[in-house]
Amino acid sequence: MDIHPNDHGATLHTEHGYLMVDGWPHCPSMPAELKVISRPTRFSVPKPPDSDSKARPRPEVLALNAQHQKELDNFSAKIADRRQYRFEKNGKAASGAQRYVCPARAGKIVCSQCPLSQLHPEAASKPQMTPPEGKVLSACANETMSLKSEVGLKLRQRLYWGSPEWISEYSQRTRVEGSFGRMKHFSTGGVRRGWIRQMGLVKTGLALVLAVATVNLTQLLLWSQRTGNTSDPLTTMDTTSYGFVELDEHGQPLLENPPPPPKP
Repeated sequence: MDIHPNDHGATLHTEHGYLMVDGWPHCPSMPAELKVISRPTRFSVPKPPDSDSKARPRPEVLALNAQHQKELDNFSAKIADRRQYRFEKNGKAASGAQRYVCPARAGKIVCSQCPLSQLHPEAASKPQMTPPEGKVLSACANETMSLKSEVGLKLRQRLYWGSPEWISEYSQRTRVEGSFGRMKHFSTGGVRRGWIRQMGLVKTGLALVLAVATVNLTQLLLWSQRTGNTSDPLTTMDTTSYGFVELDEHGQPLLENPPPPPKP
């Protein structure tokens, strides 16, 4: 999920001393300029076409895409810098709380409260941190720190906000929302409140399965017509509507459709 601009920022957890930033614990000595990172206009930008491509966008479109790519590159660089100061996941406690280890113990930064980090072979090239004087923060002093599920519940998520792996999964929402649109449009799926007159999860679930299959088949047939690719057997099926004909027990059309016999 994305994060609303009003929810960005750092919150200091006074009991343990870590900073909660965009749903993830961070080192309290993280630089101030990394506490709030505004999202770019777009998380994915179309790649420029090849020079020999016939379908070249208009110059203003190319310029806008280049601007969006520059924003995305600057954003990704800041996220990478901030990521050095984040606590790393380290399993779960028996209670189900998520365990974290501070970035100094994880070997990402050098901290005066963590002698092990100062012995790292590349310590000289890593950010040097000094916690507030006179305070021994439990998040830094202990080997691990546990966060209960209710801490920062609104913003916590499986992937680190803004990271490449988060962007990769978040960008799939475009396709998902497009699929929902096709499901709801009256000319394709027509799924909306009151679209069937059935009650119960089983009946409505079965109807939804049929609707999804119909939309998928429609998309396949449209793609086949557009590309001329009929390698899939489903693309050569007869989709002509012949109406509805009731058959008898021998598979022959019924000439009449009498009402059911009365119950004894």
